Amino acid sequence: LFGNMEPKLSAFWIDGSQVNGVFMESPNEEDTAAMKAIATKQPTVDMAALKAATTADEALKIVANA
Repeated sequence: LFGNMEPKLSAFWIDGSQVNGVFMESPNEEDTAAMKAIATKQPTVDMAALKAATTADEALKIVANA
């Protein structure tokens, strides 16, 4: 977990730099669609960019666009 997770919380399960799972507390419909795509694609993510995220929404966008 990175950044300020108020009012949302997001978590990513990562092996090396490949995302294996994703969770977000209180997602909206757009967030849920992004999480489904991430779970299916299991992208390789830029860990430095993810660590620099300051919100749950920003982290989700970084992973979704990987």
